[in-house]
Amino acid sequence: MDLDHLAWPFFDSACVEFAEGFDRWASAELGKFEQNEGGDGVAARQIFERLANGDWLRATLPTQTSGRQERIGLRHVSLMREIAAYSSAIADVALSEPWLGILPIALYGSPDLRDELLPRYIAGRLLPAFALSEPDAGSDAAAITTTARRDGDHYVINGRKTWTSNCGLAAFNYPHLQLLLSASSRGKNLNRKNLL
Repeated sequence: MDLDHLAWPFFDSACVEFAEGFDRWASAELGKFEQNEGGDGVAARQIFERLANGDWLRATLPTQTSGRQERIGLRHVSLMREIAAYSSAIADVALSEPWLGILPIALYGSPDLRDELLPRYIAGRLLPAFALSEPDAGSDAAAITTTARRDGDHYVINGRKTWTSNCGLAAFNYPHLQLLLSASSRGKNLNRKNLL
């Protein structure tokens, strides 16, 4: 892939080095998926596992230093998505959809929940599903109408989704676990207790 745009001023030397490394990896690992449109999801799962085996999924999450959560390297994630999409359309889906599914846990999950799930995501053993689009809202998160209300030890989710990415492939080993974030949950810590 032509990486001339990395000369733009908002890409520092770390971004350039990262993109060049990911581009080399993608050229070697993702070429076989170039013509794959991903219909059955098998290619997406294989690409996700390759990303994990290459230790690239770690770059999509916030880093931890001295117990403090750092920011996500969004420029790195954007470069990964661009390079993956150049390799094949399904490669971008295989990277971005699971990332969108794990991101709320990475940013707002309790330390225990992050400790339990993030290493499994990084290792490619946890493929999160992601549901946003609705018939009357598209992917406008502010316009979604799906609701969740607590009913004893469970949640009742009411609404319709146009599709759920990775639903059939999700390796979430918690078939009873549903994660629904609403505007009212923004900034609150999530933990296993309030997810079950």
